[in-house]
Amino acid sequence: MEQENKIIRLRNDSEANFIARNTLLLAGETAHVTGGNSNLGRHKIGPGRFNELDYADEWLAARLEAVTPEGLENLPALLAALKKSATLVVGNSAAGHTAAGVDFLCTGANDHAVINAAIAALPAGGGKIVIREGTYNLGGPINVDKDNVTIEGMGPSTILEMPAPNVPAPAGAAAVKAAASGCKIAGLKIAGSLGGTPSYGAYVSGNNNEVSGCIIANSGNSSSYGVYVSGNNNLVSGCIIANAAVGGSPDAYGVYISGSGNTVSGNSLSNSGGGGSFGVYISGDGSGNLVSGNSLSNSGNMICYGVYISGNGNGVSGNDLSNANAASGGSYGVYVAGSDNLVSGCIIANSGNSSSYGVYVGGNNNLVSGNSLSNSGGDSYGVYVSGNNNLVSGCIIANATSSYSGGSYGVCISGGGNSAAGNTICNCSSSYNGKSYGVYVGGGNNDASRNTVANKRSSGQTDQNTAAFYLTATATHCRIHGNDVSGVTGASGAVWFNGAAYSTAVPAGSPTGAAAWQSGSCGFNIVSRPA
Repeated sequence: MEQENKIIRLRNDSEANFIARNTLLLAGETAHVTGGNSNLGRHKIGPGRFNELDYADEWLAARLEAVTPEGLENLPALLAALKKSATLVVGNSAAGHTAAGVDFLCTGANDHAVINAAIAALPAGGGKIVIREGTYNLGGPINVDKDNVTIEGMGPSTILEMPAPNVPAPAGAAAVKAAASGCKIAGLKIAGSLGGTPSYGAYVSGNNNEVSGCIIANSGNSSSYGVYVSGNNNLVSGCIIANAAVGGSPDAYGVYISGSGNTVSGNSLSNSGGGGSFGVYISGDGSGNLVSGNSLSNSGNMICYGVYISGNGNGVSGNDLSNANAASGGSYGVYVAGSDNLVSGCIIANSGNSSSYGVYVGGNNNLVSGNSLSNSGGDSYGVYVSGNNNLVSGCIIANATSSYSGGSYGVCISGGGNSAAGNTICNCSSSYNGKSYGVYVGGGNNDASRNTVANKRSSGQTDQNTAAFYLTATATHCRIHGNDVSGVTGASGAVWFNGAAYSTAVPAGSPTGAAAWQSGSCGFNIVSRPA
């Protein structure tokens, strides 16, 4: 194949990797074989796929040793490319790598310094650092302080080990710190066991960065973070994160976000903490973030959260969440303390010795839609709403209580101006002393419409403890209308008013005598009013 006169980039990698990826080379782009192969030091020149090209060392020699006048203008660029490549390879002597086969060789002590030197050697416009297989012992963080830099390992065989103590970043130990923009951290296994210092697998303070395909497992006596994101418009995807915070009451976080416009997608997050355990935590400063398509499974001695949202305008969509707490505290699939957030299309299954919540909404103007919720605990809630002007719609909710006197609530509303519409709810209690309610209303100006409720009534359970809808004395100016309660078991149990004054309005064509307490799909409307 006739070669171009111009070298645009020199790529360093092993022959095996070039062949496995069948690397695409652009016109003039050069593949340089490293790593002790039989063709060590040889080159292939684009355009074309690596496997389809012939080795072209004679062409390079011709360009270097017999430069023609018309090719002379390209010589400085060629020499610069050979001197300072945009792709550098880091190896480890303990893994059998040699200085002849890599660009930078680590020795097993303070390996972060060698990797940081490789980053410094990249061109000003960035480039790639390939870290080959082996265990790299870090005495401090790998500092990605140059824009458009990729740090890429070989998958689980590239291990970054964080010993204790490490260098604070900013108040704990970090394996990788990305303060620049447009960078990528990929294909690394990050592990560490620290003493009383918070640990961070990756600490991202820059913007437009990516952390992908990493395995992160941190543990310590202080708080533990898989990925900490304080910058904006970053992506965390395809990672497996399992953090543990042990001893006392420290917290464990899979991904912690305080920035805006970030995306957490397609990760597997499993955390445990002596205190709180959080799959994804979005602080009050975080807005416009998206958490989608993740698998989250958390456990803890106190309190567990699949996703915790304190900020506003965030989205949680299409996640699979399963949480369990072993002692006191609650278990929450998604906890929403902020406003204008969306929780949709999630599958949530929680259990705990204390209260269990599929979605807890403490903020205002949030939407909970199209989720599948299954919870069990001392008290179990599909969706608990304590804020105002929220909407719960199109959810499938099936809850069960595990304690002697616990309550099972499909949707529990204590705030005002909220609506539960178009949900399918089925609850049951494990004992005659327990409670099971489709929709429980304790606040004013709330609406429950077009829901299908089928509660199972345990043997000996009273009418008051089994109802499709339960309105307290504070449930004023509420509307219960157009619901199907034909699946509620027991002699009555459609609606129970605990001190709430009400009036009924039965549409034309409804069964004769249909009233507030009557079971069946009668299309009734119930309007409560102040006493």
